[in-house]
Amino acid sequence: MSALVEEARPEYYTVTPTRRPSNALVRLEVGQGHSPAALAEALKMLKRRIDLGDVLRTVRARQFYVKPSERARAKSTRARRRQRKAAQRLARFERWQEAQGF
Repeated sequence: MSALVEEARPEYYTVTPTRRPSNALVRLEVGQGHSPAALAEALKMLKRRIDLGDVLRTVRARQFYVKPSERARAKSTRARRRQRKAAQRLARFERWQEAQGF
């Protein structure tokens, strides 16, 4: 029976995310008989795919429904925070310039 199981498993590995963001899954298949180096390489590819594809961020963002008004409010809050931080950075830079005598 183990010979049948071995033949049923693929002899390659694939890292394929689905195209549906709500079901963003990444699959990793490694066939039997591959070296640990091949498994390590497959895991590196998996991590790279997850990072580059923003899979985790997409899954977390779509985990719960967010009303359009709440989404807009969060967007404006992020914009205000970004502007405030930019103003603080500019003020800090100007204080540094004055201290240096520019």
